[in-house]
Amino acid sequence: MTDSNYDKLLSEEEGFIVADDQAFKNNLASGFIAVTMLHCYYESFLNTVLRDYFGFSADGSLIRGGENEKLEVIFNGNEDMLKKIKASSIWRDAHRVFKLRNHLVHYKSNMASEFSSHPPIHSWKIGNEILGQFFLKSELEKCSVAVQRLAAEIASALGLALGEESDPIICDYPYVRADIWKCPPLGEAGGELS
Repeated sequence: MTDSNYDKLLSEEEGFIVADDQAFKNNLASGFIAVTMLHCYYESFLNTVLRDYFGFSADGSLIRGGENEKLEVIFNGNEDMLKKIKASSIWRDAHRVFKLRNHLVHYKSNMASEFSSHPPIHSWKIGNEILGQFFLKSELEKCSVAVQRLAAEIASALGLALGEESDPIICDYPYVRADIWKCPPLGEAGGELS
């Protein structure tokens, strides 16, 4: 990915912003993959916590449910911590990714304007994001860090920790390290690990 979707030299020559269509196509393609994988990372993190820590079935309705349902169970009895997490910039930046992913995956309109098949990238807006400004290397790196930090904040609130090499794209072991879980007393949610 690059940090520009515009042709700097041509923009200077022409006296107005000129899109670099190839850069934008590459940034959009790579960015779409990153946004999708970051969403998968977060979703599978929540599912891992619910399945491995709280003991919910991998085939159960909660695992198939939405984020709000999952967080309600995870933070049952600790709602103030969830409110604190939701008030953070980490939550805001991570949810920019999740919202854009939902808008792209469930795209509703390809109407751009009266006179073009697609709008200029500096005004092409999906959800609350302008694609030419969102699909930049630095912007996606910031959002990637936010998603990873959000998972770490949730894990920490439960007394859990993420694996040290927890990469949101490639990870060959569980996101939450079982060897350092602080389990609730037997009989409470999750019980003891065997």
